[in-house]
Amino acid sequence: MSTSGWIFMIGFRVLDVGLLVVWLVWFFRLRDDDDSDGGGGPGGEGPEPKPGELTLPRILSTVVDAYGVEQVRDGKLVVRLEKARKGH
Repeated sequence: MSTSGWIFMIGFRVLDVGLLVVWLVWFFRLRDDDDSDGGGGPGGEGPEPKPGELTLPRILSTVVDAYGVEQVRDGKLVVRLEKARKGH
């Protein structure tokens, strides 16, 4: 096989593997985005808690004035809290 044939084969293989990596990154990001239902949080999803049952929304609503819960990457949650201070 000639030198130009080897160069073509190696270049094609590099391009092939590069496209495979790009597709895999796209596929797994797409798959992670589809799985972002959250499983609860603000908005009233899920059943009403029983009287006396401690849930995150019930605890936060008694402690702070406003809160927000959002799901970020890797299944982690970010909770933002606001508390109004009297006289300030």
